[in-house]
Amino acid sequence: MSADPLDQLRTEEGWLRASSGDGRFASLFGRDALIAALQLLPIDPSVADATLARLGRELGQRDDPLTEEEPGKVLHEARDDDLEVYVAHGWPVRAGRLRYYGSVAA
Repeated sequence: MSADPLDQLRTEEGWLRASSGDGRFASLFGRDALIAALQLLPIDPSVADATLARLGRELGQRDDPLTEEEPGKVLHEARDDDLEVYVAHGWPVRAGRLRYYGSVAA
């Protein structure tokens, strides 16, 4: 285990998950990732670089009422693993990916 607590949250790409391990929030949450990156900017600017790169790739491209995606909208939540429970609860999982943009703050 790393001595750096941030390493418990950091992905291979360098952005931070909302929680460590395999917990419910161990994924990308746009607003939270941006706030953490901003707060860490004086300490580790690589987190901001990685966060902006990832969220930039996920910016909304189309109007989709199911995912609440809109052109230019920042992602609220992204998941690529263990999606069975989300499918069972009617979340908009497509092609093995969950991308949800429904956030007042994004």
